[in-house]
Amino acid sequence: MQKRQVWVNSVLATLWEGTADAIQLSNSKNLTNKIVIDVTNPLDFSNGIPPTLTLGHTDSGGETVQRMLPDSKVVKAFSIIGNPHIVYPDFLTEDLPCLYVKMMRHLKRS
Repeated sequence: MQKRQVWVNSVLATLWEGTADAIQLSNSKNLTNKIVIDVTNPLDFSNGIPPTLTLGHTDSGGETVQRMLPDSKVVKAFSIIGNPHIVYPDFLTEDLPCLYVKMMRHLKRS
């Protein structure tokens, strides 16, 4: 297998409520054909803790960011794994979560 180096061009790390503004300020044309790692989380903290989902169950933050950046290669991070597993990645099965597999497959295609 041939190894290939991949460069990430941008990391999107905003509170969800500021994501659209951050993308607009960055000018999406500057991110055309670029890899963007999306570490946002579409949560609403307006009623305190615990937060609620902003988008509900029919859409995702990653899909929304991809629509905002249609000419970029958006890779969603941390979308389905809770913070305890990020800090202590101890999974009950030997299978890696699909998040990592999807991310690696996407990067290999770039």
